[in-house]
Amino acid sequence: VCKYFLEAVEKKQYGWFWVCPNGGKDCHYRHALPPGYVLKSQMKALIEEESEKTPIEDEIENQRAKLKTSTPMTPELFMEWKKKKIAERDEGLAAQSAERAKNDRMSGRELFMSDASLFVDDAEAYEKYQREEESDAPENK
Repeated sequence: VCKYFLEAVEKKQYGWFWVCPNGGKDCHYRHALPPGYVLKSQMKALIEEESEKTPIEDEIENQRAKLKTSTPMTPELFMEWKKKKIAERDEGLAAQSAERAKNDRMSGRELFMSDASLFVDDAEAYEKYQREEESDAPENK
């Protein structure tokens, strides 16, 4: 990046009629700002803006003070809430499975969980697979 270009941009002199003092169009440096480049004048404004911001801790405390009702969280209240959430989830799952059963659609997992004996593989399936593979071998050669 051309130092004269950066200087011109900083001083707000860069425009249509700006010519690089390092050789004009023959300057072998790039006349473009790199991605993410922050000008010094913008940097000062950003620093001032950051100093004026309230810290995140104060912001959290302000938001917490605005709350009207607050119940202190105790282990007993948490366990009560957790049991209620688990019960709600179980009710939702039961309703969903009842809906699926009503439509006579069961997933593979549900079928397996209800009766695993339906999914027993043949004892000879492995041998059949090997025989088929052996019979295909001479045809390929």
